[in-house]
Amino acid sequence: MLKQGLVFVLFPVIIGLTLPACRTSPSKPDIETSNIPPDSLTGDGSFIKLDAGDLFNHPHVPVFKVVMPRDEWVKLKKNCRDETYVPADAWFEGTLIGKIGIRFKGNVGSLGKCFNKEGEFICRKLSMKMKFDEYKKKNRFYGLKRLNFHAYRWDPTYMKERLSYDLFRAMGIVAPRAAWAGLVVNNEQLGLFGMVEQVDGRFTADRWPEYPDGNLYKEAWPGNTDRNWMTSHLKTNTDPADVSAFLAFSNAMASAKTGELRNTLSRYVDLDYLARYMAVDDGIANFDGITAFYMSPKHEWEGAGNHNYYFYRSAANTFTLIPWDLTSTFGLGGGFTNVPRWTIVPENCGQYYPVWEGDIGVIGPGCDRMFRALAADLGGYRKACREFLDGPFRETAMNEVIDRHAAFIRDEVRADSNGPGVAAFDSAVRAVKKEIPRLRARLESFISDKPLKPVVVDIKEGLSFESCEHHDLATGPLLLSNPNTAASVECNTIFPLSGKHDLLYSFQFADEENAWGQWSFYRIPMAVGDHDVSGLTGIRLLVRADDKRLLRLDLDGPDNPDPMTGIRYGWDIDVPENPTRIEVRFADASLVPWAKKKGKGPQSVVSNVTALIFSPQCQGRNPDGRLGKTKTDKGSVWIDDIAFF
Repeated sequence: MLKQGLVFVLFPVIIGLTLPACRTSPSKPDIETSNIPPDSLTGDGSFIKLDAGDLFNHPHVPVFKVVMPRDEWVKLKKNCRDETYVPADAWFEGTLIGKIGIRFKGNVGSLGKCFNKEGEFICRKLSMKMKFDEYKKKNRFYGLKRLNFHAYRWDPTYMKERLSYDLFRAMGIVAPRAAWAGLVVNNEQLGLFGMVEQVDGRFTADRWPEYPDGNLYKEAWPGNTDRNWMTSHLKTNTDPADVSAFLAFSNAMASAKTGELRNTLSRYVDLDYLARYMAVDDGIANFDGITAFYMSPKHEWEGAGNHNYYFYRSAANTFTLIPWDLTSTFGLGGGFTNVPRWTIVPENCGQYYPVWEGDIGVIGPGCDRMFRALAADLGGYRKACREFLDGPFRETAMNEVIDRHAAFIRDEVRADSNGPGVAAFDSAVRAVKKEIPRLRARLESFISDKPLKPVVVDIKEGLSFESCEHHDLATGPLLLSNPNTAASVECNTIFPLSGKHDLLYSFQFADEENAWGQWSFYRIPMAVGDHDVSGLTGIRLLVRADDKRLLRLDLDGPDNPDPMTGIRYGWDIDVPENPTRIEVRFADASLVPWAKKKGKGPQSVVSNVTALIFSPQCQGRNPDGRLGKTKTDKGSVWIDDIAFF
């Protein structure tokens, strides 16, 4: 039995930045904020009975203005990790809302990672939450008690969450609404945020008027039979807490025999609904959702748990899944490509699969009993995938929606001095549109049960990319970039370096939160585990670039001094504009010039190689490590015929 435990570590999740000048209403008061008591103003109640649908369909990007004593704002920023509400006065589009509670919000990925080892704040903007009934219990804003403002550190398009929630709803899945808003605190322009509906009792009452007061659980997955653990995940009806119905569901799934799992699940969950949920989840490549069963820091399988969802008791014995936190979507290089799909039961359910940058791991989701039940008959799933592909996920439909959203928020993106900048935004939007056909091809392969072909480097045969398809480039390898950098890889067929295909690695660097922070890498694993290549001489490859450019090629392996910060043994390769065969020798491998840690030396790494990592280097930076707010470095490198010799 799989016990669901504490969920560990998120990665590119809603992380923050600290913002720009958004469009403001001419009627917005210019308020002196030095000594205003936050309880001095009272709204007229005009927002209480308004409908939330109008808020999320506002004709332009609205602006919230928040005012509190200056020293309270300084204190709130200093103690942002406490996630404690403080009182403030708030206006919406120039009209007073009244006294609210406001705090920063996040988790390991979106808040904890905004501080370096010295405890210094390194992000420019953090996600925030407003609580309208914190000091006046009956107060509502467009019928809402709470509203989230997501900073989208890892999403320079600002729209992946909006796209994802809309697609879920288009397939009949209950999901929050999302739009955008500008946020100003004490006349400090914080910039553009994603405005996301809170999943709470108001949400469930709106979606299930026939059953409005059921229990809502956050990240409680059936299989765990610990009543106290389950109670700790209950978000409504907590006093007194009655979790007996969900506990019965969980006990039934935990005790059912393998052949009875599907029938057991059908007594508590609408299987057609769940099939449609998974069709969308797979289609948008939601790697960091319900299929990501994170293991404990000690790699303990018994403590693995998934996250970013809610379960609602929508009828006496029926539970409905609700998606949450969908920023890690619409990208095939998300770092989970080495993990078996939820439809596959691995031979070893205790297997640890490293994800993101390898510092955390997950188990195969197919080991979970709920996924085993759904995978026992994939007919409904395949039907839902077909409906999704032929309906809301059509390429033309998606391009129209993306273009419409981009036009709607572009002025605010340009004004957001704490965002990626309009050039990085435009590049990231183009990259998302380019991903749509690849995501569609990936989902088509799932329908047909066509096996994915992992792109790997074979020690004997090398890698020529001749048989690859676009979505295969994310099956095995990992593509990562810093928040404001856009990068993509594709199987190039236009004047390839050799044969019919080569690898085209395109990128656009922009200024990041920290100096020298512009980076992107593509990690291609070895075919099987690690390899001792100390008996060989080096690596050959065929390369060219759009302009003379430096390409870093690193050997990945457990004996590198500090791979998490990019300190690995490898080579700096000068790539010319014309196709050129390059040879690098293991004896010449060295660390990056800025490395402080020296490690065991290159021979130790050569004896235990797990992957090759390609990193095009940013050009045009100032001596202080900055490109400048309006400047970008856009380029491409072509790679082919990788071989050991």
